Amino acid sequence: MVVHPDDLSAVARQAEEAISKRQGYSLSYRILHRSGEVRWVYGRGEAVYDTQGQPMCLEGFLTDITELVRAEARLRQSKDLLEAIIEGIPDGVFLKDYNNEGRYVVINSALVRLMGRNAAGIVGYTDNELFPPELAAKYMEEDRLIVEDGLPSLTLELTTDTPYGQRLFEVRKFPILDDETRLCCVLGIVRDVTEQRALQDHVQQMQRMDAVGKLTGGVAHDFNNLLAIILGYGELLHDSIVDANLIGPVDKIIEATERGSELVRRLLAFARKQRLEPRVVNLNERLPGVVALLQRTLGENIRIEVNADPHLWEALVDPSQVDDAVVNLAINARDAMQGGGLITIETANIRLDSSSEGHLHDARPGDYVMLAVSDTGHGMAPEVLARVFEPFFTTKKQGQGTGLGLPMVYGFAKQSGGHVDIKSSPGHGTTVQLYLPRAVERAGASEDGASVQTVKGGHETILLVEDNDGVRAMAKLQLNKLGYHVLEAANAAEALALLNRGIAADLLFTDILMPGGMSGYELAEKVRRDRPGLRILFTTGYDSPATNRIPEEFSRIDLLHKPYHKHELASAIRRALDQGEVDGNG
Repeated sequence: MVVHPDDLSAVARQAEEAISKRQGYSLSYRILHRSGEVRWVYGRGEAVYDTQGQPMCLEGFLTDITELVRAEARLRQSKDLLEAIIEGIPDGVFLKDYNNEGRYVVINSALVRLMGRNAAGIVGYTDNELFPPELAAKYMEEDRLIVEDGLPSLTLELTTDTPYGQRLFEVRKFPILDDETRLCCVLGIVRDVTEQRALQDHVQQMQRMDAVGKLTGGVAHDFNNLLAIILGYGELLHDSIVDANLIGPVDKIIEATERGSELVRRLLAFARKQRLEPRVVNLNERLPGVVALLQRTLGENIRIEVNADPHLWEALVDPSQVDDAVVNLAINARDAMQGGGLITIETANIRLDSSSEGHLHDARPGDYVMLAVSDTGHGMAPEVLARVFEPFFTTKKQGQGTGLGLPMVYGFAKQSGGHVDIKSSPGHGTTVQLYLPRAVERAGASEDGASVQTVKGGHETILLVEDNDGVRAMAKLQLNKLGYHVLEAANAAEALALLNRGIAADLLFTDILMPGGMSGYELAEKVRRDRPGLRILFTTGYDSPATNRIPEEFSRIDLLHKPYHKHELASAIRRALDQGEVDGNG
């Protein structure tokens, strides 16, 4: 047997010490086996002395402990690996010895960060020593359910205060067995799910809003057709009244129809299916006019402050929709301040990136013009705040609100390519922030104001294509009253069949969305190839991707929105017929 060279000096020192002190020795060391293998041995013995007390030799025994040493090495390696894994896990991990009052015996660095304490302040302590009595009792009861009642696992959620504010944790607990398969410990895994839950809630809200938006848009489409019929026949009735006493009631019918039309417009705004006319706008230049209007209407007990960024970027938005949004938000603010208060309107340049605040989960990175309206009102509870953008949801008394103000603002901002954020808490007022897309081109000259045109009829032939029987009948009657000859078709196929028979028409007046697989745009494309001189006018009661994606060749053609007044119909028909250039103007 040959002692391993690296252990030779240690063995020699042990032998010398045992001889000099006349005591036994024991040590573990490596040897070189005759097979060439390195093995571990455990030696124990003592020195043997002659009659004069001189050491003669060492006497003892050797035990081959190679497998034991290797097992210990494997155990250490496994322990080191397990510790590395536990430390590397981003979730908090703890192990509690249930048989020793539930004391913490293992924690990882992630749990230390979550609890805001150092490891020495946790390991060796019990829940009673670390937490308030009610919370400690709750934790201990959970452990009892795991160990004594034999639950395979327990998952629960816990909202608690941390050094980083109030956080939501998902805690999973598992029973751990000892070598004799007895339950002895509780393993816990703690995950911070605050942001994940906020994202889930946001996605669910977006899905709910999208579903409601689709339903709302469909209802608005059908409602617009009904309003078109009521408004059309109401105006025809008004023009034919002989008894002056009936004019007032008919005017009330027309007025109610117009109010219904405004309601539908708000529904379509929420559903993001209204027709927008975006322009390059400086919001600071529009605010004085809106504020002047608000100061006249909100009441003397409401003060308005404007904090405008003097270097504000220009926004690409529909200016009339911006005005409506500010008015809606200001009215909501007034209603939240029954005894009076302060409304603050603010503008600022905002650059959103991937690190933007978590509440703007769906915000695309980029430059935005922020428009905010804040109040000093009573604020909103979390359960109310979660529903403020839902249509028809309102906290106002019956008859005092439609529940469409904030949904309309939400729909306008999203359809414009922007975002909305709202912050509120009871007793601390509300702030609504609109993030509107920054314009890349500078604003041109103002185009405000419209020229007054003389409304007149004519004697041309109009091919009227409308799938709703009531709307088609009403439009035909109005056009006949204006002197036009009208040919009817319920869909694109019927219109093409009429044209293929060689009928003469001066104008194609067609709805855009129709059953049968062919839209008004597609019908116009087919007609224009065969009859390039035929004028075209489109109408719709429902803006959608299909109506908003206007083919380039029809981009300059008028679009008449339902419900329309008789004078709007007459003007649109006349403009379409009187176009000097066919190509590009229809």
